[in-house]
Amino acid sequence: MISPILVRPAGRGIATEALYGTNYSVYRIFFYVPFASWQAVAMKSDELTERVRRYSLSNAPGHLLRRCQQRAIDLFVEEVGEDGPTPRQFAILLSVFQNRGVSQTDLVHATGIDRSTLAEILRRLVDRGQIARARTKKDQRANAVEITPEGEAILFSAFEAMERAQARILEDFDPDDRRRAMAVLAQLAGDGRPPSGTAGT
Repeated sequence: MISPILVRPAGRGIATEALYGTNYSVYRIFFYVPFASWQAVAMKSDELTERVRRYSLSNAPGHLLRRCQQRAIDLFVEEVGEDGPTPRQFAILLSVFQNRGVSQTDLVHATGIDRSTLAEILRRLVDRGQIARARTKKDQRANAVEITPEGEAILFSAFEAMERAQARILEDFDPDDRRRAMAVLAQLAGDGRPPSGTAGT
């Protein structure tokens, strides 16, 4: 590890004296940096400091999307209730209901949930008796996912509440703005297809 201990003028540059330590010994070493390079680094540092000072999270798409997601989750919980399925659980139950015997790989694409998170949520749903898994006939290494009668009951009991939550997200938009917003959301989500029907999960 290098630890600077002295910075001093040296001709047309800056001499930086430092200690370089290893597991066995310590060496005293020197760096020479021309003034022009040193000044450029200093100017860049000042510029970066000013950019950081002026930056507004309200202009950051990622920050705004995160806040939108949190609002969507809050509305979902308000309508569905804390005892109901979470948004991700609902998305999985719905996708499995609509695609009987879907593989876990296809379920990743259908729900947009990453593989490891999906596997953990599925494990919990299986433990609750809402989802069943079995090896597919075509590929014994892949799991086919089925929704159980109990899972269907949970899905159907939460469906209308989910619809209310989705409607509330864009309730202040007129129909044209709502269509444009849904098109932009679909594009940002990586889905180039135009939205059809009502908003999903």
